[in-house]
Amino acid sequence: MGDELAVPFDKKKSHPAALTTKKYGVGIKELVNTSFSREYLLMKRNSFVYYFKFGQLLVMAFATMTLFFRTEMQKKTVVDGSLYTGALFFILMMLMFNGMSELSMTIAKLPVFYKQRDLLFYPAWVYSLPPWLLKIPISFIEAALTAFITYYVIGFDPNIGRLFKQYILLVLMNQMASALFKMVAALGRNMIVANTFGAFAMLVFFALGGVVLSKDDIKKWWIWGYWISPIMYGQNAIVANEFFGHSWSRAVPNSSDTLGVTVLKSRGFLPHAYWYWIGTGALLGYVVLFNFGFTLALTYLNSLGKPQAVLTEEPASNETELLVVEANANKKKGMVLPFEPHSITFDNVIYSVDMPQEMIEQGTQEDRLVLLKGVNGAFRPGVLTALMGVSGAGKTTLMDVLAGRKTGGYIDGNITISGYPKNQQTFARISGYCEQTDIHSPHVTVYESLVYSAWLRLPKEVDSNTRKMFIDEVMDLVELTPLRQALVGLPGESGLSTEQRKRLTIAVELVANPSIIFMDEPTSGLDARAAAIVMRTVRNTVDTGRTVVCTIHQPSIDIFEAFDELFLLKRGGEEIYVGPLGHESSHLINYFESIQGISKITEGYNPATWMLEVSTTSQEAALGVDFAQLYKNSELYKQALVGLPGESGLSTEQRKRLTIAVELVANPSIIFMDEPTSGLDARAAAIVMRTVRNTVDTGRTVVCTIHQPSIDIFEAFDELFLLKRGGEEIYVGPLGHESSHLINYFESIQGISKITEGYNPATWMLEVSTTSQEAALGVDFAQLYKNSELYKRNKDLIKELSQPAPGSKDLYFPTQYSQSFWTQCMASLWKQHWSYWRNPPYTAVRFLFTIGIALMFGTMFWDLGGKTRTQQDLSNAMGSMYTAVLFLGLQNAASVQPVVNVERTVFYREQAAGMYSAMPYAFAQVFIEMPYVLVQAVVYGLIVYAMIGFEWTAAKFFWYLFFMYGSFLTFTFYGMMAVAMTPNHHIASVVSSAFYGIWNLFSGFLIPRPSMPVWWEWYYWLCPVSWTLYGLITSQFGDITEPMADGTSVKQFIKDFYGFREGFLGVVAAMNVIFPLAFAIIFAIGIKSFNFQKR
Repeated sequence: MGDELAVPFDKKKSHPAALTTKKYGVGIKELVNTSFSREYLLMKRNSFVYYFKFGQLLVMAFATMTLFFRTEMQKKTVVDGSLYTGALFFILMMLMFNGMSELSMTIAKLPVFYKQRDLLFYPAWVYSLPPWLLKIPISFIEAALTAFITYYVIGFDPNIGRLFKQYILLVLMNQMASALFKMVAALGRNMIVANTFGAFAMLVFFALGGVVLSKDDIKKWWIWGYWISPIMYGQNAIVANEFFGHSWSRAVPNSSDTLGVTVLKSRGFLPHAYWYWIGTGALLGYVVLFNFGFTLALTYLNSLGKPQAVLTEEPASNETELLVVEANANKKKGMVLPFEPHSITFDNVIYSVDMPQEMIEQGTQEDRLVLLKGVNGAFRPGVLTALMGVSGAGKTTLMDVLAGRKTGGYIDGNITISGYPKNQQTFARISGYCEQTDIHSPHVTVYESLVYSAWLRLPKEVDSNTRKMFIDEVMDLVELTPLRQALVGLPGESGLSTEQRKRLTIAVELVANPSIIFMDEPTSGLDARAAAIVMRTVRNTVDTGRTVVCTIHQPSIDIFEAFDELFLLKRGGEEIYVGPLGHESSHLINYFESIQGISKITEGYNPATWMLEVSTTSQEAALGVDFAQLYKNSELYKQALVGLPGESGLSTEQRKRLTIAVELVANPSIIFMDEPTSGLDARAAAIVMRTVRNTVDTGRTVVCTIHQPSIDIFEAFDELFLLKRGGEEIYVGPLGHESSHLINYFESIQGISKITEGYNPATWMLEVSTTSQEAALGVDFAQLYKNSELYKRNKDLIKELSQPAPGSKDLYFPTQYSQSFWTQCMASLWKQHWSYWRNPPYTAVRFLFTIGIALMFGTMFWDLGGKTRTQQDLSNAMGSMYTAVLFLGLQNAASVQPVVNVERTVFYREQAAGMYSAMPYAFAQVFIEMPYVLVQAVVYGLIVYAMIGFEWTAAKFFWYLFFMYGSFLTFTFYGMMAVAMTPNHHIASVVSSAFYGIWNLFSGFLIPRPSMPVWWEWYYWLCPVSWTLYGLITSQFGDITEPMADGTSVKQFIKDFYGFREGFLGVVAAMNVIFPLAFAIIFAIGIKSFNFQKR
């Protein structure tokens, strides 16, 4: 056999169709066509970005042409030529910076590209070619909006040929910038790293482009940078096009050169007309080169972050051990912090939203779209309820309504907590909500996440030692102790695995010590093992006596039967089964099989799947019934069946539990969990559900939305609230042992097929209660439910639980938040400290970038700070300050935006949980930046001040540090403010870039204040950069009385040319404080006032 295998197989003997011989599934032509179609579609859907950029260019063009207005501009002297040079430079930079938006948009698309490239969808060049070619028309439009509007208003040479030559140059500059930033994005592969690379490249090209530092003053060790700078070629080309025109052809006294050539020589530009064609050719070459570099980076580089699972010391266990434990093993086990069990009841809850415009256009007459149609139910302590239904039934909608998480829409009906009307402010203190998305701060540990949640959510009377003991208990409960010091990380990139994050989500809620916990699909996205671990966590939570409700979707049999009760909704938002599952979902199966026309569940089939299949709207139509009405007419509806807690003890792996724990440390009585098992495999889902079960068993009220759970997860719940599509409940009641109550209810409906042995009751339940089943059976499951005894029992239970217990009092807390404003500030600052300290891609990269820029500037402007003989000497000194303020400031603003954006998402969850108000969070976010920016300013100042050679006096040195620090803070807080005022950091970066351009234009470097038209001088005083340059120049040179080469003193020159007065320095210093303070206040107001979440 070995000899036979050693001989290579003869390819001629194989069938031609046996093996593929092509690398890609379709031909290159089809790949290219498809890629072009997709890119065009993406551009159409991102049309807002392009329209915004067009508008931004129009505004900038208007500002530029009115600032450099032709009636104010002369063509008589070299100084006049310098103003035109500034106008041309700014127009060129407008098109250059306009391409920066490509950076964030490219990075946003990279994860999809890497996945498709690795799966051999297409080669990298097929992906990179369409963005290049399809953006060419955009470049023509953007260049036209700039050139054709500004050219004649500013008063450039009136030759129309030179207008079109300038236009072509601007098109190439825009194309070059777009290609450059796409290449930088592909090389960086991360917003912070790419922003750093992009800023560094722009800085080299910008500083060595021949404007900030003239060619004659560039040190010999940096001259190579001058010759590789695309800006140098663009600038030399555009000034050659202008100053060799007829308008500049007049002779200069005592010189053989024209005025135009004299202007070029005075600024160090290359005084030859052919440089237009050299510059144009060079830019075209850079367009090709950078696009080629973009393609190479896409071909050979991989994503920076790969999903990582944290290795733990948790003991291995097989599926049986994970999923099958004694039901009462942890039942009602005490914890160091007592809590008061609470039930939650809701009667005739209707939720509607404004009718979508698309439906109005299709002829819909109603003003509102009803998503929940009068659902009724009750969730009780120690009972694990599954909230299920087909997609669109309203599971998460109902959970959000009950938990008070809806940000829009209209809610009607009665919701009570232990008999008293629900008040959201007090309810947030006794409830927890485990979201499906597992949102956490990435740079803190598991333990720190729980400490932070407990610190802010437990009552102030709980001392720190008790709080720590409670956190340890919660970590044991959700089995996170081995992960105590693990960093949370970013989902799919680093830190905790999906299942560990879900357990952390549960733990974050549990440390709030809630009585009621809602979990939204705790097992979604997990494999079977991870889902089982999560379900074990859920079960452990229930067994503490808490009320736990989970939404769940398509659970396995094991997960489904971990629930005690089921609340089943049909499409449209009506409940069709609310009651116990029973042993092996027997109650559920019996209920549905009793409906005439429902097929019996086959042996071994998942009751959860069967339930959904037989309760569809098509089944209703086929059976001629309304499952919601059937339920309301059933005995199940009339009175509550206290279901058996079931054999829970489901195994828990490690992700949804953190969210539960974070809520638990706040010691809530009621916890909402939005699909706590969503995205988990069976094992992980079971572990999360064990956490949920443990939470319930502490005596809390826990409500979970859940979608298609496994049998194990489904039967971990005590009760079920089932909605059909349209928002009507079709089952509200106990699940029973192995979902027996649920099965009995549905099997009792005529036409519902019996569940087969071993089939997942959760699946069966959803299958038999679909709209197609309704249609097939000719019934309305919601109506069947309303006619059932189950419905009548539930209404009696709601009525009973809606009455306050004798001697009880309504929930009352003297303050809205558990902790004082000062404690909220300190806790938020504590978390921000660890988040920043453990975020080297942000903090360390910023310092390394600053040091690199400082050394680069120091060598570029070496020993120029002490030279004051000529106007160019002062221009070089100001250029060093101008470039540092602009580029380090832009880098600070750009790099802080993704950091703030990530933390803002966490803030939305934590504020909704009642942890703190917006102001302490904003205070911490602002205050944590100040020491880091201070170190940045000191490091930069020490290096640059010494290398450039400014005068070494204590006053001048500290003035320099003061103005640099204020400028860096201004840009940092402005970047944060832009995020607070916009939905995400991509839009924030686009919006910000418009103001950066305006600040650049009015900074006083391109055109000094005395040369500005009177109608624009007011904005000079509103520009933060102008105040910074005023302070830096005046503090360094405002007291120098030595004469320059023309006999004018330095002090007098900066007063006459720039308008800077030494006596005004105190006001300038005050403005250096006012600007960052103003942006910080607006950031805080924006965080408080705007919520861009849509629920």
